[in-house]
Amino acid sequence: MKDLKKYLIFIAFLLILFFIDKLFSHNQHQNNEANTLILQQIQNLSFELKNFSHSNPFLITSVFCLSFLLVTILYIPFTGSIFVLFAGALFGFYKGVVLFSFLVSIGYTLSYLISKHFLSHFIQKRIGKRGGSIVAGFEQDGFAYLLSLRFAGIIPAVVINTAMGITKISLPQFYLTTQIGTLPHVIVMIYAGSQIIHMKNINSVVPSNFLLLTIVLSILPILFKLMAELILDFKKRS
Repeated sequence: MKDLKKYLIFIAFLLILFFIDKLFSHNQHQNNEANTLILQQIQNLSFELKNFSHSNPFLITSVFCLSFLLVTILYIPFTGSIFVLFAGALFGFYKGVVLFSFLVSIGYTLSYLISKHFLSHFIQKRIGKRGGSIVAGFEQDGFAYLLSLRFAGIIPAVVINTAMGITKISLPQFYLTTQIGTLPHVIVMIYAGSQIIHMKNINSVVPSNFLLLTIVLSILPILFKLMAELILDFKKRS
């Protein structure tokens, strides 16, 4: 099967990224003094913002949403996890999941549209013909690849949003895939944010078994795509 090799390469690429991310996270977790300080700062700020939100719910919600959209549109990386934790602390689990799930999907879609309409020509010139052939191959199975990357959550969203802007993936497909693919991360992080005041260790923000879940989820779209193509190939031959 002609596409088997590229699917296996993509799965291997994801597994390598997970391994690198695990090593990086392990090194970060060793600095207990810094982690304790970060956790205390998040807890203090969450407590103050939550008290303020009781008397100004509309204002705090508006500022929060606009701030997240702004940093997303400005392509400021590594801010999403902070925002989603504060969303859980400020709005609670259920309201936080609904609000942030749509907010992150809208923000990433705006980022994708900016890349598509203002940056794509510049990026395509920089990557050349070889990069263009990779993009064309990606477009063939865009939904499966994008869903895998969203489930994985190990590549900064700014990189994915910008890269998707140079492909021919449609706006509805991008938004739907983003909404589905980011939901597991949103649920876990919102729950962590809703419990952040009671946490004693920042390493417990994300459950240890969540990494295994994200690995499985990220590989599943590619495996389903591969199985579907194998079935079609078998039917054509029979």
